[in-house]
Amino acid sequence: MVLLAIVFKISSVLAPTPVDKKFRNKFFPLFLTIGLSELFWYFCRWQNVRFFGSHFMAWLIVLIGLVWLTFVVISIIKNYGKEKQVLEKEALRQKYLPK
Repeated sequence: MVLLAIVFKISSVLAPTPVDKKFRNKFFPLFLTIGLSELFWYFCRWQNVRFFGSHFMAWLIVLIGLVWLTFVVISIIKNYGKEKQVLEKEALRQKYLPK
């Protein structure tokens, strides 16, 4: 998950448009948080911490990640097309404005 977060951060930096950058950057904190939480869970499991090392806690972290991912994907589905059109209209308007 942490590696996936790094990949999304790199892809957002290299994104061709600001809209792509904005929406790709929404995945970075999601995957980083869930990845670090799972690493913490694994460390607790390795140290035999009773509650934080349980499988219940691991499934809770995964469930929180899936809910968060659902909200991010729904947000992208609803807003990406609209913001892309606004960006294209603004680019077209800037093209024909006198300098």
